[in-house]
This record gives sequence, structure tokens and C-alpha cells, in this order.
Amino acid sequence: DGTYQNTAASQGYAASFFYGANTNFSSTTTAYLVPIGTAIGSGKNISIGTNNNFIVAKTGVFRLDYNIQITNTDNADDDVYTWVRINGNNVANSSVLTTISARESGSIPSKLSMTAPIVITANANDSIQLMLAVPGGTGVSMNSFPAIATPAIPQTPAVFMSIRQIG
Repeated sequence: DGTYQNTAASQGYAASFFYGANTNFSSTTTAYLVPIGTAIGSGKNISIGTNNNFIVAKTGVFRLDYNIQITNTDNADDDVYTWVRINGNNVANSSVLTTISARESGSIPSKLSMTAPIVITANANDSIQLMLAVPGGTGVSMNSFPAIATPAIPQTPAVFMSIRQIG
């Protein structure tokens, strides 16, 4: 009938996570590991390792989606890079560059929601990590924002991540 069914996705090989704490990226020479945090529901064949990493149980093609709440207190625009590592090695062509504007005023940082989908190939038991670097500034942070009572808005975690097998 011409209908394509993605077997891996239909079997639920996926997991989602959030991280609710603030993190400062104060070094321009450090590659930071983006924390995974707490699982949302129960994933299947994808688990959290001991070093803020995903461990995939099956070989295949995976889609990693993330959203990071970034703030900047610098007086200048700053570039923020994210990329994927598998088993401690950078994945070629997985880097995403976003520029966050300079702070709005002396006490009000600029805010940006950094989001991207990245498609990677991984083998069973591979360790997958999301990395972040800010090579040009020291005022960039990853921030969570509190819930608002009126109108009722839930807390905004610093990071949302989901990974699912797509092939």
C-alpha cells in the first residue's frame, strides 16, 4: 500500500529528560557536558549512564532533540556551540552554532532558547553526550525559570532532551 512504518520508532526506542538547575559557562576554553537530569516517563532501550550520557541498547540511526535555555550577561554578543560526542569522540558535522545577543541592560540578561535536531548513527551500548562551549565570552549561562502563578505557567527547565531511534 506504499505506507512506510518505522519499526524502531513504533517499538518505542526513545527517552526524554529534563534538567532544572542553573549552570554557568565561565571558561572560554572548556567543552562543557550538558546535563541530562531526570527522565520523563520510562524510556525503552535508551538509558542514562553514569556521566550524563545516553546508552543505546540497539544499533541504529537516532534523532537527538534538545532545547537549552541560555542567558547572557556579557556586554557583547556571544557564540554558543553544541555538538554530539559518541564514546568520548566528537561526531563530525554535528556542531550547531547560535549567537546570543548582549545583555539587555545592566541587570537584565538577554535570553535565548537554543534548539536543534541532530541525526546520528550509533552502535549498541554506545555512549552519547551533548557538549556545549562558549569560546568568546564568560557571561553565558544555562538557566531554569520558576513557575508563574498567574497565568498558571509551569517551571521552565534549563534543558529538555529527547532521543529516539528512527532507523
